[in-house]
Amino acid sequence: MLVGVAFMTIGLRGNLAFVIELRAARLAAMVLVGVAVAVSTVVFQTVCANRIITPSIMGLDALYVFCQTALVFALSGFGFAGIDPRLHFLGNFTVM
Repeated sequence: MLVGVAFMTIGLRGNLAFVIELRAARLAAMVLVGVAVAVSTVVFQTVCANRIITPSIMGLDALYVFCQTALVFALSGFGFAGIDPRLHFLGNFTVM
């Protein structure tokens, strides 16, 4: 809570309404991501029935990065950017 208040108030300059709105959106996004990661880890541990294991320990994050890197290497940057997002999601879902 204190860190959030510090993030919102330290170094304010210029148009205060714009800065507060921009920082509030960033803070909300960071809180949302933090909550999503925490909930997904607890759900993963519950499904696996193991309180120690996490997706990171299993290497799923490295697998995801490898898949994205392989796609960029195989299709080039423009080809990768041209992939339909639904097809991209389906491919990631299948591999993971």
